[in-house]
Amino acid sequence: MTFVDSLLRMLSSGFKFVGDMLYRFMTFLAKPLSYLYYFFDGVFYFFLQLFNIVVKIVMIFVALIQLFAALVVGFLRTVFSMLTIDFSAAPHFPSKSGQGIAAVMDVIGGAGMLTVAPGIVLAVVWFIFIKQIIGLLGGARDA
Repeated sequence: MTFVDSLLRMLSSGFKFVGDMLYRFMTFLAKPLSYLYYFFDGVFYFFLQLFNIVVKIVMIFVALIQLFAALVVGFLRTVFSMLTIDFSAAPHFPSKSGQGIAAVMDVIGGAGMLTVAPGIVLAVVWFIFIKQIIGLLGGARDA
């Protein structure tokens, strides 16, 4: 046996001892560290799901607010377009209202009084109709 062989054998046994000690230490720590890891993983997953639920609830309320705002704005635009008559431009009424106005104009226009008289009669009928709608919306029973 030479000096180098004995030195290498001693070093290998020392490194084997250190490696075995590190392996045993890591296996000793693996169980508690895995429990700690899974605990924090569960806590963060819970907060992630809680955040997702809060985001969904906010999205639902934003969608409801948008829906109600669109309904109110659409209703107010319709009422405003019915209240204002611009004789210089073609009226832009909702589809069924426009069809109704065209039908009334055809019936009244066939009386032979050109186009001014049917327009005036239609405006009077229209204003009476709008007055009735506003009375109903205002809560008047005799409207």
